[in-house]
Amino acid sequence: MQQFINEFEERVKEVDEYLDFLEELDKPQVQLHFPHQGAYSQIEPKIKKILNAHVFLMLYNLVEYSIRDGMVEIYRKITSHHYPCEKLRQEIREIWINSHYRKIFKTTANWESAKRMAVQLVEEAVNHAIIQLDEEALPISGNLDARQIRHICESHGILYKIRPEAKGGNKLRIVKEQRNSLAHGHLSFYEAGKHFNVTDLKTIENEVVMFIRDILTNMADYAHHRKYEV
Repeated sequence: MQQFINEFEERVKEVDEYLDFLEELDKPQVQLHFPHQGAYSQIEPKIKKILNAHVFLMLYNLVEYSIRDGMVEIYRKITSHHYPCEKLRQEIREIWINSHYRKIFKTTANWESAKRMAVQLVEEAVNHAIIQLDEEALPISGNLDARQIRHICESHGILYKIRPEAKGGNKLRIVKEQRNSLAHGHLSFYEAGKHFNVTDLKTIENEVVMFIRDILTNMADYAHHRKYEV
């Protein structure tokens, strides 16, 4: 998973660079220059707050990408080894069963179709079916915070160790709530950004990145040592 972790670090740099840009904009002497007019203008405080709000979108994008693709990378590794049910730990078998269960009940087909899919699931288990997992086995719908991420780890049997400095990833709740409010139009970008200065945003980013980095390290250890096996 090293390539994936490298990609995560590149995305972290994007957020860092944007925050550094916001920090520069926040300096009193900074002005906008309009060369075609030969004019300079102060940056409106409201515009700065609107730009601040974009940090929540960037951070949530980073978090969801990291957790989703990190788990999918583990799924790919499991699938590539063609494990039968009995060779994988109970948590992974339950993930596989649940993914099939969701497919049965999301169908709009009639009872006979649902029954046929259920019978197929039982037959696969009895006949030592090869486990195949994909992104559909990991339902993520805009609600990733530290509690949900810990639940995802626990449901796969992934042990996680988080540095105290990350404070349990508590700042993720702010990121999730602000992102969802923006995504669903409950807040304008100005309203989402007006209560946070650049120092606040850097503190949030630092704790969130530290938490996710530790989670990914634990995922990589889980994959490398094949801790999904019985």
